[in-house]
Amino acid sequence: MNQGRTEEGIALMQENISALRTIGSELLFTVILGNLASAHLALLQVEQGLAVVDDALKCVDRNGDHWGESELHRIRGHLLLTRGSHDAGLAEVCFGKALEVAREQQAKSYQLRAATSLA
Repeated sequence: MNQGRTEEGIALMQENISALRTIGSELLFTVILGNLASAHLALLQVEQGLAVVDDALKCVDRNGDHWGESELHRIRGHLLLTRGSHDAGLAEVCFGKALEVAREQQAKSYQLRAATSLA
């Protein structure tokens, strides 16, 4: 729940991500970076959020950590919509990809979130 301390949360997440990378760990980074991207979205920091999503999807490719992949695509879609209506088509593709990934993983809650965003 957002308690009005989103900027503090972003700083703390960035600090923790840096510490984890220092010791060579990227365990569950898709989820952690998804939370960071969501925080940027909450503050309408679109470009920062998109950069975080890109970083997280590189982790998916590099590590095979697909845990939060669906949510990353969904967040990217919302970031693109926030950027402007000219990106609505790209956002729809992201929501569709989120739904596809969630279905493949049989992740019902992520399916629902992606389907709601797509609608």
